[in-house]
Amino acid sequence: MKCPYLEGIYFQWCKASRDSYIPSQFEFKEYCTNGGYKVCPGYYQAAYENKNEGANHREHLASNARG
Repeated sequence: MKCPYLEGIYFQWCKASRDSYIPSQFEFKEYCTNGGYKVCPGYYQAAYENKNEGANHREHLASNARG
């Protein structure tokens, strides 16, 4: 299974970070095109950021609900 952050058909890039990133041949082979994407530093960072953004959003909603 390929990484969910890998985009493109003929020219592929990574959207895990805020900027588009073109993986090296090593990264593409080791991380992007198989289940190894779960140990990719870019994927890990993006998953961690998304988790924190969700927690911050929940805290914001809770503080607004208190009035």
